[in-house]
Amino acid sequence: MHAWARAGWRVVGVDADPQGTLTGWAADANWSIPVFGLATAKLHTELPGIISPDRFDLAVIDTPPLELQRGIVYSAMRAATDVVVTLAPTSPEWDALPKVWDALDDVDALRTRPAPVSVLWNRVRAGTSAPGVYRELLAEQGRYSCRNSIPLAERYAQGVGAPVVFGVEDTAVLDAAAEIARRGGGWR
Repeated sequence: MHAWARAGWRVVGVDADPQGTLTGWAADANWSIPVFGLATAKLHTELPGIISPDRFDLAVIDTPPLELQRGIVYSAMRAATDVVVTLAPTSPEWDALPKVWDALDDVDALRTRPAPVSVLWNRVRAGTSAPGVYRELLAEQGRYSCRNSIPLAERYAQGVGAPVVFGVEDTAVLDAAAEIARRGGGWR
């Protein structure tokens, strides 16, 4: 969200996770980006009445895990013009992807046009081979993997509740946001 806001986009955050982490973080850190909670399986019908392209260029919807809140996640995918699947290059996260692909296929049947889907790797350890292996597997499946990935770093892991500040070492975050925006089917 902050990378797009830094690039001049009018951004709003939608916290669709009943846990409310995004809403809490925004309040604790006094973000300039508006964030509101809307943890409902009717998000796809309620969201258009709340936000619109004349006010925002981009809405980022933070969802709960699919296996915990299937209705909310399906509704968020129906509302989305673009879907970003974030995951670490680990076996457990890779093994969960078929359920995500199935959910996206289910939702695409309800849409007028499919949403571009980007896989964004995060918590990536420098110098490891796993990201490359998983990228190749995604390519074999015809799935898009962002060229940019978010490194494993304490400043991200411990950042919840603190202001978001980009340093010179955060080019991967900014580059990933630009890459996703270039692929997009969104408002802007």
